[in-house]
Amino acid sequence: RMPEALFTFKFGIETCRTLDPIWNLKGEQFYEIAFRDKKLFAVNIFRKKTEKAGMAFKTAYVSRDTYDLANFLSGKNGGRIMNGYKPQQVYAFLKQAYKDAGVTNEYFYIHPIHALRHSGAQRWLEKTEFNRAVVAELGGWEAEKTLEDHYGGVPQDVVRGYATIL
Repeated sequence: RMPEALFTFKFGIETCRTLDPIWNLKGEQFYEIAFRDKKLFAVNIFRKKTEKAGMAFKTAYVSRDTYDLANFLSGKNGGRIMNGYKPQQVYAFLKQAYKDAGVTNEYFYIHPIHALRHSGAQRWLEKTEFNRAVVAELGGWEAEKTLEDHYGGVPQDVVRGYATIL
């Protein structure tokens, strides 16, 4: 087993982030937030695009399991989550997992980590009833227009569901 591959998968799906932010993560970037009566698990992700916008980072949110795995890997790897691992090592694990799951879309094998960004976007779009503004913020896109351009419009069943309140 390779916990770094599991972390990459979980973090990629939950945050819709790409290779560079994942590979540069340090344990100190993860923290807890009290929100209403719940505990949220967050990570500050540093990116050049956010620096240009005058922000040092964007906040992403992860599950408790991913947070715990980040803390474990940080302790194991001297503070850096992916310390000592090359993306190609994780690619092999991801590709095998896709194969075992019956994934046939070639994109997952050509871009095993970036495919997680797309899968995470679809997951969030469905969970938020296609609220692209929220998904853009959760997934680190600069504008919701990107989601509209690359992931399509709101499905008719969602639109009709709202139309029933007329």
